[in-house]
Amino acid sequence: MRDRDATLEAVGRTGVVISAAGMIMAVAFSGLFLSKSTILNQAAFLLACGVVFDTFVVRTFVTPAMLSLSRSYAWWPSKAPAPLPLADALRRVADADERPDADEECKDDGGSEASETI
Repeated sequence: MRDRDATLEAVGRTGVVISAAGMIMAVAFSGLFLSKSTILNQAAFLLACGVVFDTFVVRTFVTPAMLSLSRSYAWWPSKAPAPLPLADALRRVADADERPDADEECKDDGGSEASETI
């Protein structure tokens, strides 16, 4: 897939979700306007305007423009690393998980100090 096609498809697939999330956040931040505090009103204005700007300008125009200008340099690393064989991956997971089994720690062996003090 070409870079331009990938960018267009990404904007097309995520546009509705990003717009809806941005509007929900702007409405939520606008709730601070109900406060009588001037500083909270200013914060509400900045947050709501920032979210709306990010939603409708940055994510709609600036990000796709930057991706189209950067061409293939936007995708790093350009070549995906080769996948590990399944056996090697399972061995690495087993080596990383060397802690004792939780069920064995909970079993009462009958000779613990707590049972001797009773």
